[in-house]
Amino acid sequence: MPRRYYISVKLRERNRPPTGFEIMTVKTALEDRSLKGQTGWGNAFWADTCSFVPSGIGYCVVKNNQIVAWCITIYSGGERRELGLETHEDFRGLGLGSLTSALCVRDCVDKGLRPEWHCRESNPASNGVAEKIGFSDPVHYKSLFLNLTKGS
Repeated sequence: MPRRYYISVKLRERNRPPTGFEIMTVKTALEDRSLKGQTGWGNAFWADTCSFVPSGIGYCVVKNNQIVAWCITIYSGGERRELGLETHEDFRGLGLGSLTSALCVRDCVDKGLRPEWHCRESNPASNGVAEKIGFSDPVHYKSLFLNLTKGS
């Protein structure tokens, strides 16, 4: 599976969210009762909230008490932080993914951490966001995908 790995980043200025959208840290969203139950996607990367809070970085965009986009550190090791991003399909194309990602990159850099971005070559949206927020000079590599189904 052809992939890209970005580590070289020159931060670009971030935009503001469109009217009616609110930006908050994921840590704040985890504490917000009106958003309870909407942060389960974090469990795909972190064992639990207690694991995320001390070393995780993340931002989300909220509209009408619904999280519509988020970017979080999905991997944490030493000073390295790999970023993961998702935008609800009804809200794509508004720059929300770029906005949350840029905030995460800025937060990482401000804390002396090294943000990283991995994505498939076949994912132009992810590659586009990475480059829009300032990542450049990707390393191209291939990863192996194993389908481990019972009886194979």
